Amino acid sequence: MKSIVKYYAASGKAPLANLGVIFSIGIFMMVLLGFLYSTIITIIPILYFNVIILWGFSYIISLISYYLNVAFKIRNKVVSMIITMVLALFATYFQWVFYVYIISSYKITPLNDLSYLVELLDIRVLTNIIIELNNVGAWEIGAVTYSGTSLWLIWLGELILTLLISFKSFNRFELKPFSEKDNQWFNKDKIRTDFEFIHLKKTFLEGFHQHPVEALMALKKGSGTRQSNVYLYSSKSQDTFLISIVNSSATNKGAKENYEVLAPCFLKRHHFIELKDTFKIT
Repeated sequence: MKSIVKYYAASGKAPLANLGVIFSIGIFMMVLLGFLYSTIITIIPILYFNVIILWGFSYIISLISYYLNVAFKIRNKVVSMIITMVLALFATYFQWVFYVYIISSYKITPLNDLSYLVELLDIRVLTNIIIELNNVGAWEIGAVTYSGTSLWLIWLGELILTLLISFKSFNRFELKPFSEKDNQWFNKDKIRTDFEFIHLKKTFLEGFHQHPVEALMALKKGSGTRQSNVYLYSSKSQDTFLISIVNSSATNKGAKENYEVLAPCFLKRHHFIELKDTFKIT
């Protein structure tokens, strides 16, 4: 008899009140991050160093977005990605505000002339100043000062990289399954055993869905560079259980690439208990 497998599907919920709090906190954090980024690139105007700082700047945006999405229980991946992109745009905007403010220190007294900083928050004022900077040139490589179209392309490239790195970094973060009943993310545990890399996915899953423990015990140990890992999820009320399996292999550069063997699917309680009794869990 063929087993009926029920896979987990996110509810897609993104409460409006939670979104409001996320943007309030997130925008405030983008102000701080924009100030930090603009300060560093102004103090250390070295091209290659700035590229590294840009990557870090973008990664931190994605990290902040991830923790906000988890803390305020956003169960919609598309909405989470949009939040990340919006925060990246705000971070870029505030970075420009503080950059202009800092390089204007020759004609103002920082901290004393905060009214000028407030003035820069007007996007029309900021845009006019950016256009002026572009006309006179505000970017140098060696003895070459870039302005006009070439400088617009450099700035556009920075914006695209910020959005792209933020997007890709966030996409690598895992949003665990969510229990609507408990209004909490599932607890996630990992079976400590590294199993062999699963080549025949369909054949393995046919046996696994009938007898999970037996199917896993039939697997050999992983090689260290190619293996499969099993993850168990349990709700706070301990009445709902999930399991997922991932193949992983090391690349020539030492990084790990993951391939989904089994997406999170529901697991019967007695199978969950049997797995925890048979294998060591972390």
